[in-house]
Amino acid sequence: MKNIQNIDIKNKKVLIRVDYNVPIERGVVKNNFRIIQSMKTIKYCLKQGASVILISHLGRPKNNSRDKLLSLRPVVAELSNLLNIDIKFSDSCISNKSIDTSNKLKKKDVHLLENLRFHAGEKNNCDNFSRLLSKHADIYVNDAFGTSHRAHASNVGVVKYMREASIGFLNMKELEYLSKKLSNPVRPYSFILGGVKVADKIKLIDNIKNNAEIIFIAGAMAFTFLRAKGFGIGNSYFERESLDIAKKIMNDTDKSGVELVLPIDAVVSRNINDVKNAIVKDIGLFDTTDCGFDIGPKTSSLFIDKLKESKTIVWNGPLGVAEKPTFAEGTNSVARFLNVLPNVSTIIGGGDTASCIYNILPKNNFSHISTGGGSSLELLSGNTLPAFEVLK
Repeated sequence: MKNIQNIDIKNKKVLIRVDYNVPIERGVVKNNFRIIQSMKTIKYCLKQGASVILISHLGRPKNNSRDKLLSLRPVVAELSNLLNIDIKFSDSCISNKSIDTSNKLKKKDVHLLENLRFHAGEKNNCDNFSRLLSKHADIYVNDAFGTSHRAHASNVGVVKYMREASIGFLNMKELEYLSKKLSNPVRPYSFILGGVKVADKIKLIDNIKNNAEIIFIAGAMAFTFLRAKGFGIGNSYFERESLDIAKKIMNDTDKSGVELVLPIDAVVSRNINDVKNAIVKDIGLFDTTDCGFDIGPKTSSLFIDKLKESKTIVWNGPLGVAEKPTFAEGTNSVARFLNVLPNVSTIIGGGDTASCIYNILPKNNFSHISTGGGSSLELLSGNTLPAFEVLK
């Protein structure tokens, strides 16, 4: 698979698939992390005298309607500020007018196209939609890791119509940390796994148990494991249909010599909105009405103590209902600890985990924070990504 440094982009028109699926409120970008991550590739192209055409989706328009709240127009101001140049914008990504604008770009011009998902052809990987996108440029560069697990027109279908195609610097970095470094990690190697459903993480656990020394299980999915071990978990959410799977995972990790660490206490309440009555209880001492929504302080201390010797740490999934402050301390305490660990490779999965990190540590010392939750999960599970496979 080629990267952007392997192809000649000098004075060429370059179509870059970026991931600008960012929060926008009242026409203003509220978090520009993903936009900033695309800067290295864009600036590299501009330095080579290329003209740049940017394509992205934003949100999930219902029935591909042109929802003004999901327009990429507000990103123009953010891009202009970051690049210190005027940005051209077209209100369609495949209209004759937008293609004509791209064809008339001068060296070092930047042209942002409207939301790809305003057209059904994007998600359907429509051949004609792909062909129209290709008319904007000579070269294609994929730098949208967050959508690389989707076989859509803008990251799969368009490739066959381009003269040359490669990945950009962001995708190079994602692959470096989520694939190359973890194929032979510096040991001890620990994996922190949160989230809700065991069923969604079976292949991930199967993959990491062959490589990691310790796997920490938290989040709602921990209660399925605890129930499978025979602990009383009150009224906490668990997957009855996954109890046998949890038992098998515990048995397999034990046979593999992998230490599986589960919570020993939790922050409980009668329901997720009853934060005033939230208290800490040891696992196994729950009342029938208790629901666990976060790991407790004993568990945080246990996790931290066992993580101290690790040299590679991967974290995927919040440790509790972190969007509520009352149930966020477990996630926050572990994040703060990892942030100051010296000489350790700390890799954070995208999605909810990344959002939690940036809420409490907007400036941090983590080795890598992925820009894609679903894509990072697929890679960590040992799966291939359609957007990368088509470039091979």
